[in-house]
Amino acid sequence: MQAHAIPPCLSLIIPLQNGSSQSRKAVTTQIKKVVKKAEEYIENTYPAQAAQLKSALEEQYTLFEKNYHTDAAGLGIYVSASGARQFLFPFPVEEKIHLSDSFCIRELLYLEHYASGYVLLHINGKTAECYMGKLNELQAISDGMFPLQFKNDYEYAKPAQLTSHGGYEGTKSFEKDKSALQAIRLRDFYREADRRLKGLLNERLLIIAGPEKDCALFREVTEHKQHLIGEVPGNYAHTGLKKLADKCWGVVKRWIDQKEADSVSQLVEKTWPKHMIDGIKNVWRAAQDGKGLKLLVEKDYACAGFIGDKAGKFYLKAPKLAHRTIADAVDDIIKTVLLKNGDVLFADKDTLREHQHIALVTRY
Repeated sequence: MQAHAIPPCLSLIIPLQNGSSQSRKAVTTQIKKVVKKAEEYIENTYPAQAAQLKSALEEQYTLFEKNYHTDAAGLGIYVSASGARQFLFPFPVEEKIHLSDSFCIRELLYLEHYASGYVLLHINGKTAECYMGKLNELQAISDGMFPLQFKNDYEYAKPAQLTSHGGYEGTKSFEKDKSALQAIRLRDFYREADRRLKGLLNERLLIIAGPEKDCALFREVTEHKQHLIGEVPGNYAHTGLKKLADKCWGVVKRWIDQKEADSVSQLVEKTWPKHMIDGIKNVWRAAQDGKGLKLLVEKDYACAGFIGDKAGKFYLKAPKLAHRTIADAVDDIIKTVLLKNGDVLFADKDTLREHQHIALVTRY
């Protein structure tokens, strides 16, 4: 995305059903319908630039059709006179056709928000495989450190059978000793796998996948508990990587959502009311004045706004005086806060109901 795109800027957000339950033709037909709606909107709103924008939009549609994906929950197409790009979203989105002087950035912020890199360690008592993960994609690591094979190569010598009773007891003792030694060796194996993770993790999150007994054993020996955010229990030795990647993405998304919810809750409880204002009109003014330190906003909250041309006052209803219309004032507030070096935290629906769905922690 260009930092300063040449207007008009078209943001096209399209929800997609999971490709596994919908045919390729159905998905592309669905996208084509939204593209056609956008093209009609372009012709009616910006007739002079319509040919250029429509051509770029058609190119983006063709690009998606050529590189069809079955695992996306949403598609974002962004087109302006200075270029065009598209993004796949692994989270649900709502249909949006937005044409104005700048792009909608909320879905892109969600994407960046969830794109924390993570490491997956897949263990099953025989091997330790490692993957670099981002969103719902995994890339296997094969660098000499991983994959790691478990070698239980101790030579067991069964005791000589002296009597029928003694032989039975000797066999039981042997089996018990063999099992205990194997457990020790497996523990050492996972300790070695954990040691090899050190150079990969840095600030990344860690997920482990495998049978519960193996995950429990790894948790006992790991020195990276501060990175470990969850596990995917089960035997995935013969499971496709896509299924494992989806499960890991679920773990990461839940962890990030909970962390964000905790941050929002803490800010509201500790900061309110001394350094916080709420309501879109108050937040708009404070953001324009550069007071925004942290913006708290519900993920799906959107609101149209109107700006008086002379005074720059914000209205929720179109005033009789000359004004300009903002299709999504929340998106504009987000851009303003980020532009003035503030942060944005997203909250679940109705989490900020008491604060009219949006609040701002001020610098002063």
